[in-house]
Amino acid sequence: MIKLYFKQAFHLLKENKLLSSISIIGTALAIAMIMVIVITLRATIAPFAPESYRDRMLIFRYAGFQYKTNENWQSNGPVSYKTAKACFKEMAAPEAVTITSSFSETMLAAKPAGEKVSCSVLQVDDDFWKVFKFDFLSGYPFDKATFDAGATKAVISEDIARQLFGTSDVVGKTFLLNHSAYMICGVVRPVSKLARYAYAQIWIPLSSTDAFTASWGVSTFWLNLRMTFRQSVWKLNVSGTDIWKVIRIMNCSIVTSRILILWRRNDIQPIILRL
Repeated sequence: MIKLYFKQAFHLLKENKLLSSISIIGTALAIAMIMVIVITLRATIAPFAPESYRDRMLIFRYAGFQYKTNENWQSNGPVSYKTAKACFKEMAAPEAVTITSSFSETMLAAKPAGEKVSCSVLQVDDDFWKVFKFDFLSGYPFDKATFDAGATKAVISEDIARQLFGTSDVVGKTFLLNHSAYMICGVVRPVSKLARYAYAQIWIPLSSTDAFTASWGVSTFWLNLRMTFRQSVWKLNVSGTDIWKVIRIMNCSIVTSRILILWRRNDIQPIILRL
């Protein structure tokens, strides 16, 4: 009986080859498009190194700045390091809080008297290595003492190490990054560009640049909060309560203006998708 069904199907296909070809190709393309969409969505929400804790991460993007005497005037955008640290580093709920530059910058790297290589650089703090899980081939990430001292140390990817020195065994060597000397303290495996918040080719302490002391509107940062427990909408609300307490204290100490946390549905949607 099954053989008969197959014979009938092939016979019908042969009766009108053009329509049969269009139907088969259309069905195949539809399935392929669905697979591409699913794979793309999966790549943006599924945990993978170095964003291994996506299901426990909360990304804070923007805040507002408003004058107390004129509530009609308001400026919105990413915050400065000083504001981010005061608002979020004191929170009790997160397991670790890292503050990074909003976007990776394109800089020129070169070994002394060597050719320059264009690379992507991300400015991070010492807790960055607690939130994101990198595969170190050699060396180690810079620690809190290095960050607080503003030391010019850097973690670089294996591909950049080979472009600059021809080998991945480069820990302890010095290279120039936009004409500033940095010592390599660690080498990691190359990171996929799909890792939106961790991707770069070189990671440097933001305390080693002027971004560390820049004021609001001059330097902008994103925050990545890795929570102790699996995220949920309820947990987000608990974390929000913790934030409001800190913000109220800060706003009381500021005479002329206040900070507004833009905690909207669009801000937390990427996190809810990762649950």
